[in-house]
Amino acid sequence: VDGVIATHPDEDHVGGRVNLVWAYPVADAYEGWGAQADTRIFQRLHDAFQKRNVKLTILKEGDHVPSLLPVDVEILHPPKNFSPRLHADNNLSVVSLVSYSGFRMILPGDLEKEGLREILKNHHPFSKVDWLMAPHHGRQTGEPSLCAEGFHPRYVVFSDWKDYPEARAQYRAVVPDAEVLSTFEKGAIEVEVAHDGSGRYRTFQDSQWRPFKVGE
Repeated sequence: VDGVIATHPDEDHVGGRVNLVWAYPVADAYEGWGAQADTRIFQRLHDAFQKRNVKLTILKEGDHVPSLLPVDVEILHPPKNFSPRLHADNNLSVVSLVSYSGFRMILPGDLEKEGLREILKNHHPFSKVDWLMAPHHGRQTGEPSLCAEGFHPRYVVFSDWKDYPEARAQYRAVVPDAEVLSTFEKGAIEVEVAHDGSGRYRTFQDSQWRPFKVGE
């Protein structure tokens, strides 16, 4: 594994990384400068990094992740010394803009309103993206309307144990043609992009690949 990015210390985001680090050789690991927790699972992750000789790099806004080239991973958040007033663990989530051959995807962790507003303020105007992993699993705390207006995603993924019809409607109210996919309904969602910029995706429920054009 070339690189692993831990968005923030919540157990549902770092727990699987512990197993990953023990199961596979991992070259580099990354986390945000504000990441801190006294939980057992967070300590186990750092113990795994140390015992498996995984180099840990701290990320902040403006950084890029060189170990994942030729895929460009630009860190949009958190800015150095950003101090959210509410829900610091979520609002300090590492937010990555993944770009390749014209393809653009945002992975925002559990970012909430305060963090999202900071991104949109610091990166205004924001170019449209192809895919968005809905912040905070697609819940209302992930600000569906703000994300739809700020990012204009063509595909949105909800990743939780339930679906969020109200959030789905909020995305489509701003981006009527947006395809909103839910892991609750479809299972895991796999996205591939070729060198020529052509893309395709499939879900666990429907293993048939479906094409999409980048940047439309």
